[in-house]
Amino acid sequence: MFYKLRRRLWRLWPKLNVEYVYSQNLEDIPERKCRIPVTIFKLSLEDVHRILEIRKMPLGKLRSRLKRGDLCYVTEYENKLIAYQWVQFSGEHFIQQAGKIICVKPGDFWIYHARVLEEFRCKGINSKIKSDLMIEAKNNGYRRALIYTNKKNIPNRRGLERLGFELNEIIYSLKINKTYHQVYISIIK
Repeated sequence: MFYKLRRRLWRLWPKLNVEYVYSQNLEDIPERKCRIPVTIFKLSLEDVHRILEIRKMPLGKLRSRLKRGDLCYVTEYENKLIAYQWVQFSGEHFIQQAGKIICVKPGDFWIYHARVLEEFRCKGINSKIKSDLMIEAKNNGYRRALIYTNKKNIPNRRGLERLGFELNEIIYSLKINKTYHQVYISIIK
């Protein structure tokens, strides 16, 4: 009985979350290579179910992202999806872990919800996808890429900095009972 009460109280206890927001001005995009031969392509509405090869997620949510104009870049290795990254070009972007809604400005786009299967990490896949999609976006007239990651995700932060991303702001939030509440933003530049 005491264990259940302690567990419920623990969920209510606020936990500090720190998200780093980076930007890249698309002037000098380093071209990256993967350590394994992969194919990168945009996921279509008809093939959205293939994301389940990487992670179980509600398909309705993914379909609605594609219908609003977001793109999902996926990486395939030996006919199996091994990674994905979502990109939003317009509308309002919600940073759940920061409890913040941001209006996507013209010329900007947000890279979000990236995942690589664990056995394929540290092979340059994330960097390759980001590099390719930023080159494509620049060719389509976009001027700036934005992305966020958790302070604790040091490998991702290092990879972003190698791709020319610069830290813009730090967002502090409190997680209370599965919901994030923004408490402070520190603007870097």
